[in-house]
This record gives sequence, C-alpha cells and structure tokens, in this order.
Amino acid sequence: MPDIESTSKFFELVHIADLIQQMVEVYYDEEMSDKPDFYNICIKEKKPFKKNFDESVATGLNKGIQVFIDHVEFILSTEQRSKELNPPINTPLDLKHTK
Repeated sequence: MPDIESTSKFFELVHIADLIQQMVEVYYDEEMSDKPDFYNICIKEKKPFKKNFDESVATGLNKGIQVFIDHVEFILSTEQRSKELNPPINTPLDLKHTK
C-alpha cells in the first residue's frame, strides 16, 4: 500500500520551504539588494537558487501525485468488484453509500 503519510509530510515541508524562500526574498529586497547593480553577486546566486528550488519541488510533487494515483489504483483493484462496472442485464442495482 502506498505511503500517503510521507507524501502529506512532503507537502507540508514544501509549504514551509516556500515560506522560508519568500522571507529570504523579502529580506534580500529590503536589506541586501542594490537595485541598479545587475552584476551583484547576490543577484547571480539568487536565480540558480530559485531555479533549483522550483525544480526540486516539481520533482517532489510529481512523485507525490504518482503516490496518490498508485493509492487510488490500489483501492480500485482491491475493493471494487468487476461486476460493479458491468452488472448483468435486468439485475436490480443495490445502490448505497461508498466506504
């Protein structure tokens, strides 16, 4: 069975990392950045940091989505009967709430 708990923790960590990145950016904009200096070392380092951060989050989200899809497939393969999707003709349907 897929590990849903670790995936939810990943999403929480992404949220926290995003907040930290936003705080660093605000601090940078207010304290460190010299707006007209395009050759500033901070500006050069900031772009690769953001790119690496975004790529890492995208990779993690892709894996997290795959875990959820695997979990749905697991539930469908273990709890759904084949006749639910294709019941015999003239069979009364027993409709009730899902689990």
